Amino acid sequence: MLTEAPSTRLDLLVVGSMTIDRFADGSLAPGGSVLHASLAAADAGYRVGVATVAGPEPEARRGLERLGHLQMLRAATATATLTFRHEETPAGRRLWLEVPATRLEAVERVGQPAAVLFAPVAHELDGGLGGLDGGGAATGAILQGWLRALEPGSIVAPLGLVALPAALVGRLAACDVLVASREDLVAVADAPQPQLDALRVTFGGRPTLVVTDGTAGAWVDAAGARQLIPVPRVIRDVPMVGAGDAYAALMLGAIGRGRDPWGAARDAAAGVSELLAGRAARSVHVMGDLHGMRDTFVGLLSGAGLVDASGGWIGGRDEVWCLGDLVDRGPDGAGLIELLMRLETEAAAAGGRVATVLGNHEVLLLAALRMPDAASGGPGGTFHTDWVANGGMANDLARLTDEQAAWLTRLPALARVADALLVHADAGVYLPLGRTLGQANETLAAILAEPDPVTWDGLRGAFTERYAYRDDPGLIGRMLARFGGRRLLHGHTPIARLSGEPAAAVHAPFGYAEGRCLALDPGLLLGGPGFLYRLEEPSS
Repeated sequence: MLTEAPSTRLDLLVVGSMTIDRFADGSLAPGGSVLHASLAAADAGYRVGVATVAGPEPEARRGLERLGHLQMLRAATATATLTFRHEETPAGRRLWLEVPATRLEAVERVGQPAAVLFAPVAHELDGGLGGLDGGGAATGAILQGWLRALEPGSIVAPLGLVALPAALVGRLAACDVLVASREDLVAVADAPQPQLDALRVTFGGRPTLVVTDGTAGAWVDAAGARQLIPVPRVIRDVPMVGAGDAYAALMLGAIGRGRDPWGAARDAAAGVSELLAGRAARSVHVMGDLHGMRDTFVGLLSGAGLVDASGGWIGGRDEVWCLGDLVDRGPDGAGLIELLMRLETEAAAAGGRVATVLGNHEVLLLAALRMPDAASGGPGGTFHTDWVANGGMANDLARLTDEQAAWLTRLPALARVADALLVHADAGVYLPLGRTLGQANETLAAILAEPDPVTWDGLRGAFTERYAYRDDPGLIGRMLARFGGRRLLHGHTPIARLSGEPAAAVHAPFGYAEGRCLALDPGLLLGGPGFLYRLEEPSS
């Protein structure tokens, strides 16, 4: 099976065998690190290619079909696909090898990848790594596939590092990143710190080493430093299969885009959290610009069964995302911030989430608070008069606490949830912030942490743009390619101004750009009744 190599450069090439997984109930499913890693990277916006091997079984063909939308797929044909039998025991999952792997040999480096991830599951890549060299790309490997004792019909058992052939150790020592789980390394040591010590002794000083440790996060050892990168959000009671593969792909993809190992590790942790959240039984609700309309918001939440009569969270694992512009123009922006901060805590305790991306009116409010008399290029000439000219409410500024102001400065510029990229503004402000979603959010956080009038005025000005996605549909594609997702959701510009319909008639998002973009600002202060959008619902 072959799809042509792209004319544009790949961000990531993943190399490894497809598998078939047989479960205790007799069901069969396609699997393998190559499948989990490549799909996670593609969902995060990376241009991905795959070099794999698979047999003729329907499950293997189904796995290849799932990879068919990638930029490149090269699948060598095997007489049978590598197959494992899975069994859940009180001690955890156990695997038996039923059909051994077919070697991947003479893998062609195609698509000019920025990064190459070797992702074997059962020794299908030997010490020559399939004959593939990095060719200037960042290279990484998932060690799991080489750390298994594999005999057909026998249980899969862990191997120590001493079992690795010298030629393989030499090739892996030249990689940029090596990733293993704590479970992969149980034959080496029983805790991440001594496991990292052993990896460093075996592979020398060049590679960044990563040991994933479940909900605790991942230990990263790079450039003489060692640090635990925690997961930003713990997701419990969901299948963890493929999480480590996804982590490796997202980390190496970010390094291929120029991220340092620490930033890439943070990107990977956030991406895996989102992947696992997507496996939890929940609905995701999105709210556009609220502009101080606290009571309207509570009514919408109550109508959706997410809060009780007192405004307390009863939404369980559901998620609510607000697209910014919480304040100004309406009666109770400060009260709305207080509500969201409380619901954020209550939802997290129940396994759900309430979260917000930053809007331009939050920037205006913070500037008026921190640098009221500093000169700006806005309509008022100073940050305070700009804020007033844009609907700033004196009551919001007077009631805003230090804790609430700090919360506003921590809001992200963008978020990716399921297949949707969430932003506030239909503006070009986001691409200059970074080459990955994590880097963009870190850049914004750094700006908000330092009240520099020139930098803040530039942010204020960039945030005022409107209609950028309508006027330049190519910008949507560039946003999705860089930050991930298959559609973009924004607020900022009222739907009534995009659609031409009266605000009072707006009850659903407005889709445009062939459905790749949804506008969600309901125009509450223009007479719109407001709505909560469920991501599962089709747009109007």
